[in-house]
Amino acid sequence: MHHRGREYEPEMDPEEYIEEEFQEYLDSADVDDSQFEEQFANMRTDTFSRAQASEDTWKTMINNLENVEAMYENQYQFSANNPYLADLEAAEYESDHFFNLGMKFFEEGNIVSAMHAFEAEIKSNAEHSEAWRMLGTCFAEQDQDKHAIVCLKTSIESDPYNLDTLLALGISFVNELDSAKALQTLKSWVSHNPNFQGISVAVDEFSDGSLMDEVMQLMLEVQRLAPRDLDVKIILGVLYNVSQDYDAAVQLFNEVLEFKPNDYSLYNKVSFYD
Repeated sequence: MHHRGREYEPEMDPEEYIEEEFQEYLDSADVDDSQFEEQFANMRTDTFSRAQASEDTWKTMINNLENVEAMYENQYQFSANNPYLADLEAAEYESDHFFNLGMKFFEEGNIVSAMHAFEAEIKSNAEHSEAWRMLGTCFAEQDQDKHAIVCLKTSIESDPYNLDTLLALGISFVNELDSAKALQTLKSWVSHNPNFQGISVAVDEFSDGSLMDEVMQLMLEVQRLAPRDLDVKIILGVLYNVSQDYDAAVQLFNEVLEFKPNDYSLYNKVSFYD
C-alpha cells in the first residue's frame, strides 16, 4: 500500500510530524526486515521532498528519522511464519528443547528450520545467550551480517564473556566494513578470555598509536603464547584482512580449514580472494 502522509506546513512541530509520518508508514505498509531498508529510504526521500522547513527544522527532521531507523535496526524482528512459535502456546517444553532442535537442524545444514527453532527458544527465554549466538550465526551463514550483528549484540548483553559470540561479532563487523567496532570487539575477546588474562603489549618505537596497531600487537603476543589456537588464527586472519594484507589472511584461514574442513564461512572468505 502506498503511503500518503499530510503535507508539511511551517507551523507544525517537526518532531511530531516525522513521528506521525513514520507510524502511519508502518501501519500502512507491509514492512518486514528484508524490505525495510528500501521502504524506509523511499519514505524518507518522499518526506524530505514534501517538507518545506527552515535549516534548523530540516536538521531536526533528519536526526529524528535516523534515530528511528537505528532503533528499528537494533530490534530483532521474529519470523511471521515460524511454526514453532505456535507450538509454544499449545504446550510446555523443557528448557533448551528448541535450542537442541535448532542445533540438530544447523548441523544438518537446514538453516531456515534452525533459525525457527532458535527463535522459539528465545521466545521462551529471551536471555538465552547461546540461542542468540546461533541465530546470529545462521544469519552470518547467509551473508546477512546486519541481522547477525543484532542477534550477536543481544547475546553479548546476556553474557558479556561469551567468547564465541565476541569472535563472531568481530567478524560480522569486518564484513560490514566497520573496522573500529571490529577491533574493539576482538580486543574484548582477548581481555575476556581466561587463558590470556594479564597480557599487555608495551608501546615501542614502531607503534603508531592506532587501535589497529594495539590490537594487532596484542594478538601477535597471544599467538606467541598459543600458536595452535584456531580462534587466534581466525582473529589474526581477520586483522590482516582489515589491514589489507590479504595473502597473510588467506594463509591463516587455510591453516584453520585443515582442522575445520566444514567451516563454510572460512571457505567463503578464502574463495573471495581467489
